[in-house]
Amino acid sequence: MAHRSYMLTGLEEGTDREGLIQVLRDLEALDEVCFVEAVVGPYDLLVMAESEAPPEDLAAQLRRVDKIREVVALKVSPVGLRERMWKNIQQLPGNPTA
Repeated sequence: MAHRSYMLTGLEEGTDREGLIQVLRDLEALDEVCFVEAVVGPYDLLVMAESEAPPEDLAAQLRRVDKIREVVALKVSPVGLRERMWKNIQQLPGNPTA
């Protein structure tokens, strides 16, 4: 069973735009990575991944990418459709009740 997780990653101080783009490409090249987005705040990137391995193992793999200094793994805790707080859940793709 695949585990879905989100990773908050921090880049090395002084990483310029070209360095950021290279990190994005390096992360997107990993089979487990589904989505990467640059964010503003205490972290620099948000990564969504699915892996057979536990999220901690994937976080260790991300730490080996050049210019990544920190990775915080956030495990997804599945919640049933009824409990989700999405306003327009009926319109979401893949919703079995749509």
